Amino acid sequence: MKNQKSLMVFSVAFIIVILYFFSGIYKHFKQDIDNIANYIYLLVFNVFIITIIVLSLVVFIHKKLEEYGSHWSFITEALIVVLLIGIFIEVPHVNHFLQEGVMETIREELNKHDASVLALKNALIDREDEIRVLRNDKSNISAAQAEINSLKNNLIALRAEKDQLKEIIKMDYLVGWEIETKNALERCGECRSNLPDNCQCKRIAIKESINSSPIPNEFSIPKYDKNGVFDNSLIFSRMGYIYLVYASDLLKLDLGVDRATFKGNGISSPPVDSSMVGIPEYWAPNKNDGDGNVITCSIVNSSSKDTGRKVGDILQAARKPSGINDNKAILCKNIQQAGQAIRYSKNRDRPALFRCHKFPSAFYKNTVGRPEAKRVFFSRLSDVFDLSIAEACTKTGRNLSGQANQEETLFVWIFIPDDPQEVISATWENLIKKYGLLVGF
Repeated sequence: MKNQKSLMVFSVAFIIVILYFFSGIYKHFKQDIDNIANYIYLLVFNVFIITIIVLSLVVFIHKKLEEYGSHWSFITEALIVVLLIGIFIEVPHVNHFLQEGVMETIREELNKHDASVLALKNALIDREDEIRVLRNDKSNISAAQAEINSLKNNLIALRAEKDQLKEIIKMDYLVGWEIETKNALERCGECRSNLPDNCQCKRIAIKESINSSPIPNEFSIPKYDKNGVFDNSLIFSRMGYIYLVYASDLLKLDLGVDRATFKGNGISSPPVDSSMVGIPEYWAPNKNDGDGNVITCSIVNSSSKDTGRKVGDILQAARKPSGINDNKAILCKNIQQAGQAIRYSKNRDRPALFRCHKFPSAFYKNTVGRPEAKRVFFSRLSDVFDLSIAEACTKTGRNLSGQANQEETLFVWIFIPDDPQEVISATWENLIKKYGLLVGF
């Protein structure tokens, strides 16, 4: 009975020793244990193997003890005591190793779980960004839809305006022509002396608009209003007004037309502060003052004494041996033509013409008008022959009032045309009918 008890104690101690041995195996191979399930599987497997080994050893030892007797029983009990002492010392270590293995595996599992959670969080953030973009796209789509609706409404309004315009054009055949003329002139850009291409573009546009007018063949047919009054002038004035609005820069450059004062009725426009009425005015070629048919006189300082002299008196004085005057206040070039000018002043078919202007002599370029002008305004000499120079200039549209300016010179030109066709009445009708002749185009 005693031997059996010792054998049981020895067996228990041996099992614990084997577990301790297993802990060493675990420490050696724990890097190959992936998770808790593998660890438990390895533990059960080893316990099963160890149990078989222990049982085999117990049977073997039991038989040996029966053979050697009680002497070996004492030795066996001593060994059991030593093993128990070793067991009490090593059990905490075994427990520590077991806990360490379990905790390490748990930490690895938690780390994997944290990584999965972080990946899921990032995926959710990306999804939120996608949702935000989709919402923005939806807002943009809504805005685009609103803009499309607005454009549709504008298109409907434009179609309505187009229909109204068509009705207006049916009632007024010049409306469509005015729109096309306006667009053509605006496409050319601004006309200046340093932009010759733009100016030429406008000349072509005006010429083409005249040719494309809906009434080109009716210019020569008299039209009368309900009262029997000739009203072709209304048509020409309306067409001329379009040119004056959208091509005033070209008309000023070529023909000296001032948008603020030009009436287009062939009558000059005296200054508004004058009580005088206008006189007939004409377009004539812009001649050089060296031309044999041009008399050019200049009056420096233009005092009232000099400007008070009559135009006819200056020409009459030029025929006298003593000349115009003794102090040379009035200087004339080509004055030998004065007699011929007087004779033609009474000629209705080939009338002599008068023009005056006041500006600093430094600006004078030896031409009757600006060098780039095609035509300049003149009045008939017969209409101003008996007027003073000041009155003649005022009636032809020049303002000589105010204090005398020593830096300015009053220029007077007398022109005797060779061909009556050179002289054209300054009306809208002539501008439209004879535009090519006027500008040499």
